[in-house]
Amino acid sequence: MGILNLKKTGIALMGTMILALGIFLILSETNGADPMSVFLQGVHLKTGLQIGTINQLLNGSILFLVFLLDRSSIGIASIIYVTCIGLFMNLFFAYIPYESAGGILSIGTTVFGVILIGIGAGVFLFADYGAGAVEGLMVYLNDRTDFPLKWIRMVIDAGFVMVGFLLGGIVGIGTIVGVILVGPTIEGTLHMLNRVSAKQAGTETQADHWMGSEA
Repeated sequence: MGILNLKKTGIALMGTMILALGIFLILSETNGADPMSVFLQGVHLKTGLQIGTINQLLNGSILFLVFLLDRSSIGIASIIYVTCIGLFMNLFFAYIPYESAGGILSIGTTVFGVILIGIGAGVFLFADYGAGAVEGLMVYLNDRTDFPLKWIRMVIDAGFVMVGFLLGGIVGIGTIVGVILVGPTIEGTLHMLNRVSAKQAGTETQADHWMGSEA
């Protein structure tokens, strides 16, 4: 992995924090969880483990699978992803007092949380320091199939929803919005950051390749 790059590490940490904040906002409302959190809720109901801890175990398992399939996308940020999203989630739930405003504001907060998840994932990928667990799987499938990342993410999210629902996870507006928006938001965020970076440095990062055929 080489010498630690503090800039890339900071960007990766920022991405995981934004991701965790989005999940926190969604789970703090009652409009249904984002796709992965539906799965996390279902496992929580069956095991009693904290959702943040389940998130770490799930991402760790997916990352191990990616490592077996194609370790080229794994880096220091991959470890940050596995450990820090769940950690930030537990910290937010423990120390941020949150009360739902209800009504349209509640729905707006849910949508905002979904968008934050996509932005966080995009920022994380922009660090170009190794893919996260799900993102690494997306990259692998993108390389093998040439399908755009947003469609691959939508299929993965739909799978989380179906399994999570069967386990007892909450499905609602937030879930539907998550399936529709997370993938395109990741792609849009990554595309925007890469364009800004290219104008400033005149270079192209490996993250541009992760944009898929629509980049």
